[in-house]
Amino acid sequence: MDKKKEDGLVGCLAFLQVVPVVLAIFACLVLLGATVFWAIWNWLVPDLFGWPTITFWQSVGINFMLQIVGGYFKSSTSSKS
Repeated sequence: MDKKKEDGLVGCLAFLQVVPVVLAIFACLVLLGATVFWAIWNWLVPDLFGWPTITFWQSVGINFMLQIVGGYFKSSTSSKS
């Protein structure tokens, strides 16, 4: 095996080791955000508005929908004052 192929293989293996770590961190952040949203919803919303409590997975879905809607309303240009 020549040097060029060996360097490419080492780079590919390093990339394959980083990807699972990045995905695990992303999943933990999503679950943490959904847990905080779920706890605050179930603490405040039923008493304030009389709406029902939600499950954890409903919280994940609501967070996902809010990210989609929030992404559509974000401006692509920044205003400089």
